[in-house]
Amino acid sequence: MTVLLFFPGTKNGDTGWFPSNYVDTAQEQMYSRPDVFVEPAINTEPLEIVITLYPFSTTNHEELSFEKDER
Repeated sequence: MTVLLFFPGTKNGDTGWFPSNYVDTAQEQMYSRPDVFVEPAINTEPLEIVITLYPFSTTNHEELSFEKDER
């Protein structure tokens, strides 16, 4: 059985959900994690930058579409 979890995200000013198993953490973040957690409500910078592994087409207005290898 495959469990499909969705993450919230922003792309080109659009906010929505995308499947977590379609992305991977950007390489530069894997070794430079911040020591202090900042609450998302007050954080203006992205918490994580991901690279898309597969294309994803939305099925509703709450999701984000992307192509393979996007950040």
